[in-house]
Amino acid sequence: MIKDPPSAWTKAQTLIYLFSVVGFFCSTMNGYDGSLINNLLQNPAFMEKYSVQNSGIWAGIVSSMYQIGGVVALPFIGPAIDGWGRRIGMFVAAIIIIVGTAIQGTSESASQFMGGRFLLGFGVSIAAAAGPMYVVEINHPAYRGVVGAMYNTLWFSGAIIASGSARGALNTGGDYSWRLITWLQALFSGLILSKGFFQG
Repeated sequence: MIKDPPSAWTKAQTLIYLFSVVGFFCSTMNGYDGSLINNLLQNPAFMEKYSVQNSGIWAGIVSSMYQIGGVVALPFIGPAIDGWGRRIGMFVAAIIIIVGTAIQGTSESASQFMGGRFLLGFGVSIAAAAGPMYVVEINHPAYRGVVGAMYNTLWFSGAIIASGSARGALNTGGDYSWRLITWLQALFSGLILSKGFFQG
């Protein structure tokens, strides 16, 4: 690096920054999914749909189902991201999250909703391992620290988007007030699937 110092803003390095954004989506997706249940448990239509309160055993189970899915995914993380690569690991995680979102978004029972939560946790656990590794590994060693540090800050972007969309969706009323924000969980997963294909 002393003999041939790299340039931070060459065309190739700028492309790598853009590729890193796909990895950043893993963090934003994690922030959205992790924060959504707190917003749902404040939504009157959601609580009425499943005849629950925002505290107690059911609230605890539906909240922890996300973490349970993440723990169950642990044996699969290594094969997914080491065997197939970081990018394929992100794809696999995104597909699982989209399936979990579809199950949640169409749920008519508490058990179906919790099944979707389980799949979300499973997929996010893989994405949370693949995303930061992908970002760090594709960047030049001179910039890995800075770009890698940005990864976790985007978790809060996802949490803020979840809170803002939950507040806005309250104005729609009825089931749409919670189904809309549930379906938005597929946004960042969809971006990972669509943008990731343009990377070699």
